[in-house]
Amino acid sequence: MSGQDVRCENIAIVPNEGHDPALSDNEAGTLHEQIDGLRRELAAERALAARHKRMLNSASRLAKLGSWELDLATMDYVWSDGMFDLHEVDSSFDYRDPVNNVDRFYFPADRARVHNAVQAFRQDNRPFAVEARMRTAQGNERWSRLTGEVEYEDGLLVRRFGVKQDITAEKTMLDRVARLARLDDLTGLSKRSVLIEHLTSLIGAADIARRRVALFFIDLDGFKAVNDSRGHEAGDTCLIRIARRLRSLPIGRKLVARIGGDEFAIAVDGLDNASEQTRIAKVILHEISRNIRWRGETLSVGASVGVASTLGEALDPEALMREADLAMYAAKAAGRNRAVSYTSDLDAETDARKQLAAEAFRDLASNRFCLHYQPKINLHDSSLTGFEALLRWDHDDGIRTPGSFRAVLDHPDLSMRLGKFVLNEALDQARAWLDAGFQFGHISINIGAGQIADPTLPQSILLGIARRQLPPSAIVIEVTEDVFLTRDPGPVHALCEAMKNHGISVSLDDFGTGFASLTHLRTLPVDELKIDRSFVSRLGQDHVTTAIVKAIAGLARDLGHKIVAEGVETQNQAQILRELACDHAQGYLFGRPLPAGAAQKAASHGWEKEWLKRA
Repeated sequence: MSGQDVRCENIAIVPNEGHDPALSDNEAGTLHEQIDGLRRELAAERALAARHKRMLNSASRLAKLGSWELDLATMDYVWSDGMFDLHEVDSSFDYRDPVNNVDRFYFPADRARVHNAVQAFRQDNRPFAVEARMRTAQGNERWSRLTGEVEYEDGLLVRRFGVKQDITAEKTMLDRVARLARLDDLTGLSKRSVLIEHLTSLIGAADIARRRVALFFIDLDGFKAVNDSRGHEAGDTCLIRIARRLRSLPIGRKLVARIGGDEFAIAVDGLDNASEQTRIAKVILHEISRNIRWRGETLSVGASVGVASTLGEALDPEALMREADLAMYAAKAAGRNRAVSYTSDLDAETDARKQLAAEAFRDLASNRFCLHYQPKINLHDSSLTGFEALLRWDHDDGIRTPGSFRAVLDHPDLSMRLGKFVLNEALDQARAWLDAGFQFGHISINIGAGQIADPTLPQSILLGIARRQLPPSAIVIEVTEDVFLTRDPGPVHALCEAMKNHGISVSLDDFGTGFASLTHLRTLPVDELKIDRSFVSRLGQDHVTTAIVKAIAGLARDLGHKIVAEGVETQNQAQILRELACDHAQGYLFGRPLPAGAAQKAASHGWEKEWLKRA
């Protein structure tokens, strides 16, 4: 090497011609400082780049993201660390080797789609994105999204690059959203929208094949009482168990849906005849009626089932659902816990019921409902013991009794409003009679099944009595036996206990007409039993009825309960009841229900004497 030519790592430093190559000490020192500065700057830039890379790798790991790049000038193909992590391979994995081609990670069903997308990208250089399932080297299944883009310099394609991301969590979330849109989150059954889609398909196929499509609408009877008395957890348990039973029914091709809070529907395809519908309805009723165990308790609900079917007719799903809904409400009106099939007569009945309900709402707001009072007398000394408050409707067609508008009393809102009206009117009348000095004994107030489900009912009754400063003896609460059709005695017990604790008597109305009487009499804190008029009307006509009434009277005495006979219309019936040691009675023989003023006037003018003459 000549003294005139200095080389440093292949970079030649040739002094300018005409200048002395020697450097002074100051110049050399300055040059060394500049070189050291450049080295420090380079080290800082390298450190910053390394820090940025670490941050990028960390972000990529959090996003479950990896990147790839292909330099088209050198054909150098590079993976980021995130790509290795995503495929769960170590850095020794040779992703360039055809044997280790990344395509093998994809599910066979998705592999061709990914391959085609990549091939099209190579040919036309248009950005792409493709989603596919893959299985990592560790055997873990994932959803991935692969993207590709291109980069140009001076019009020339110089680079292809892109990312690959683990989108399993995103897919899981989207699947859950799709599931929530189609399936009920609590029971896992199909939703109403899915039922309509399914019915559309079934009806279209049935129209061609002349097959019968049947739809069963199911409304749970007594579910609200379970939910109110035991809480939502018990209610949810009921719904889940019933959904499981309906899904397991051995009835062939079916779709089970939850279409409301306590409403279900089952669409069945390919039934041979109408008798098959009847059989399926019976199976549904049986399965739902089975007791449900919950935290050591037994929960029971019933069902009203409406059935509609089409045999190839061009009915739309909504029409079929409307018919099944009408039949279901007819089942409720007929007494619940039964199935009713749709007939065209139900349309007329429904229209009439809607019209009657609209009139009832209108007339309730116009004060056209009132109470009449029927006397209750002591059969042994003929004294007045009280009155029963009975609802009357001053309709355009004349005064109507509840029996003539019973169908609209199933309307929840109307039933609750009428119940509150009866309660407040009767309490007001008790106060008015006390203020007038009329010794009326007590007023019996009927509480219906719709009111029983209201958890605030006991408090409402007690507050109403307290605000009017009525003595507890002035009021008797009558619980009709149909409240037991809810199949949950909890609310009834709560009401009776609350009344008992405040010295208010409770009467069990229509005793002997239903399955609930003897079952619950042992535990219900009642003070009085009312023998239903269906027994009283046959007294003296057959010995069986007389024996039953005698047994009821004896049972009441043994339990320490008063007993009242309803519907007494003849002197012979009254005489038999006296001989059977029945305490009290009411009926047309003693007096028809009258408005408050007329009832007070009749009692004040000595109607008891008239009764003594008849007796």
